[in-house]
Amino acid sequence: MEAQPGQRVSLDLYIRGFVQGEGERERFAPAVYLMLDDTLGEYDVETKIGGIDFKALPESPEESGLRPLPELATVIDGIFSPKP
Repeated sequence: MEAQPGQRVSLDLYIRGFVQGEGERERFAPAVYLMLDDTLGEYDVETKIGGIDFKALPESPEESGLRPLPELATVIDGIFSPKP
């Protein structure tokens, strides 16, 4: 995937202990945004990330095809890097 100028990507973040329900997003949001700012940098979060959806982490994340948060910066950089 390659981003077009001005395009943003949406994220589905799978969180251990998250239960879909009233008030859960608000409970997790401050920590999630701090972790994203730390992982990607505040500028990239504000300019490259569109929607962010929170979901419960499945029992076997690797078997579900999920990738750990530390890999996110590499994935985002790959999407937004100019291609030769």
